[in-house]
Amino acid sequence: MPQYPKIEALFIKHSSNIPLLAQSCADTLPQLFPNPDKIHIRISLNKFEYASAGFSKSAVTISRKIRVQRKCRGKLEIHIADHPEKSRPEDITENARSIAQFTANRLEKAILALPTSHLTLDSEKRYQLLAKNSIDVIWIMDPLLNFTYVSPSIQQLTGYTVDEWVGTNLAEHATRKEFLKMAGQAIRAMREYRNFNYAIFTANMLHKDGSTIPVEIIGKLLLNKKGFPIGVQGSTRDISERIRAEKQIKTSEQKYLHFTEKLYQSGIRLGQTLDLQAITITLYDIIKETMPCDRLVISSFNTTRNTLVCEAMIQKGQHVDISNFPSIPLKPKGEGAQSQVIHTGNSLYLPDYRASQKDPTAFYIANEEGIVPEKDIPADQDMARSAILAPLEREGKAIGVVQVISDHLDAFTTENLHFLEAFTPQVSAAISNAALYEETQQAQTNLLITLQGTVEMLARVVEKRDPYTAGHQQRVADLAVAIAEKIELDQEQVEAIHMASIVHDIGKINVPAEILSKPGKLSQLEFELIKAHPQIAADLLRGITFPWPIAEIILQHHEKLDGSGYPHSLTGDQIAIEARILIVADIVEAMSSHRPYREALGVDSALAQIQREKGNKLDPQVVDACQALFDRGYHLPPTAMN
Repeated sequence: MPQYPKIEALFIKHSSNIPLLAQSCADTLPQLFPNPDKIHIRISLNKFEYASAGFSKSAVTISRKIRVQRKCRGKLEIHIADHPEKSRPEDITENARSIAQFTANRLEKAILALPTSHLTLDSEKRYQLLAKNSIDVIWIMDPLLNFTYVSPSIQQLTGYTVDEWVGTNLAEHATRKEFLKMAGQAIRAMREYRNFNYAIFTANMLHKDGSTIPVEIIGKLLLNKKGFPIGVQGSTRDISERIRAEKQIKTSEQKYLHFTEKLYQSGIRLGQTLDLQAITITLYDIIKETMPCDRLVISSFNTTRNTLVCEAMIQKGQHVDISNFPSIPLKPKGEGAQSQVIHTGNSLYLPDYRASQKDPTAFYIANEEGIVPEKDIPADQDMARSAILAPLEREGKAIGVVQVISDHLDAFTTENLHFLEAFTPQVSAAISNAALYEETQQAQTNLLITLQGTVEMLARVVEKRDPYTAGHQQRVADLAVAIAEKIELDQEQVEAIHMASIVHDIGKINVPAEILSKPGKLSQLEFELIKAHPQIAADLLRGITFPWPIAEIILQHHEKLDGSGYPHSLTGDQIAIEARILIVADIVEAMSSHRPYREALGVDSALAQIQREKGNKLDPQVVDACQALFDRGYHLPPTAMN
């Protein structure tokens, strides 16, 4: 048989380190062929593979089995990508067979030469290191991952006895995936033995009954006197309990995250409305998703009268009429479920609602008809069997109670109570905000009524001084609002236009009455006085706090798109849309009505005028909307003189 010095050199260098030897052979064998890049090598030993760089299979394959009893089963493969043109195929394959035979024989001899039974520690060291009562399994493997020693605790871990285990290969005690994971750690350690200290990792091993065992493995190389690896030693620990504990922690964390997310989402849902009725329905829906809930009751605590007042009751998703529900006096400490919550500021769980009542004769139900005593309760009536109650607080003081009621005994859990406790601050905030919003809305309504009365009074003052324009502002307001609604402005803008139109000529209060009612043409000086009325109106109205920019609208209501208007010659978008609407309504009403200096020109003339000024002086959208109103039958309200 031909000799191969390169291969021999590898065996001399790495004879005791089989994994390193096998990989070195896989890397070196291609160099023995004329075209190394066409040759790919794979060596498998006990199901673990060592391959040349860029390995790929080929149709032309030369293979040789590797067999060493009780130590190794494997195969050496030489894959030939294609035949070089100048070489004969039979020469290449014959060379490959020779190389495969030589290398496989040498591998078998090296494996056979590995020590077996004495590949352990001497008795003294073994006694010190491998205590027979150790819970962890202490083991030693040769370079091919055959077990040469295992401590007695192996039986407790896997069900196998020591005799059954010793002599077996690691591959027999794990699935292929787990074997490759564990073997990979050992093989890498032996390849890189000069830089390797130890490895700690987790894996799953097979029990004798076929089940899997989660384990933690600590491995370290076993070296001979020359410092070369001759095996692996280590310990294996069952971590089933640790895994279960970690799962419990993870489950608890997931529950906590779910709990937190539920609270967060619930807070968002409660915050989406300021209507108390909608809040209570939303609250009922949220609680119904989380725990049993046949009824939800929200009560407020009146500190002045020391009474509890039912503010809302939801049953089966519907509001119950509570108008006949009487107030309940706050009971002494230790009595009454709601009273206890108010006194202590703590939540309360009543697994048996009736048993919790100190005075059984005081048991009753509340429904649409009010409070019904026990003797009058219908036999088929649903009644509270258990409940959880939590305080509603503001600034650290109890302001009410929320009750979640079930028609079944002991229907709630500690988690349900904790959720309600964590949720009630958001409930308190939502209810308080709703009440505050309602108060604010009422105050705003009252303010608007007052402002409207003030504005109408101011309008009457102007009309008293100028009887010829009596009703002019009201008529302008009617048309301006109609135009604003036609072009679909929002309600706030429509309100602003209405209020501004009613007093848009209030600045004329500073113009002498004889000029306002002068029958002839105005002089230049008189006209300048008239032109000042938008500025005067704006100055007067800036002293009143309106929820809309009334002063600015009136200031601009004689401005035109081309800058020809007054008082500031504004152009284009400098003029507010409200003012652009007001000027069109003002022109149409003024031309349609009688004036001291002329007869009424009529609506047709007024519409023709705004069409002439459309685009250059007046907003086209506003003019078109005004025209459309009249085309569809709109009429100005009758004048005071009609």
